[in-house]
Amino acid sequence: MIEKEVREKKDEEEIIALSLSKAVVVKGGDRPIIPLENLLSQADHLFVEIDNLREGRTAFAILEKGVEGVVINHPDPNAVRHILLTLKEGTEKLGLLKARVKRIEPLGLAVC
Repeated sequence: MIEKEVREKKDEEEIIALSLSKAVVVKGGDRPIIPLENLLSQADHLFVEIDNLREGRTAFAILEKGVEGVVINHPDPNAVRHILLTLKEGTEKLGLLKARVKRIEPLGLAVC
């Protein structure tokens, strides 16, 4: 397992390459969501360092795929236990499959 911090685009590329053969713990920097989305769209075996329950829930929900796991960075063992148990109970992994678009029909609605 390797720890890497995302500071710039080249860090993302390095993490993607490393994740082909190793588990990588991603440390986020100032804006962790966008780099994690970029990474998760191209790599597996990613873990993320979190400080609280909210960050853990977010990490497991990114791109509906989520990270493989989290590293809880909190000084209070009781808080770590609470975060761990809550994430175990509320985290459901959905299997994603490749699909092919066969038809597109305009419905007149905006899509974001």
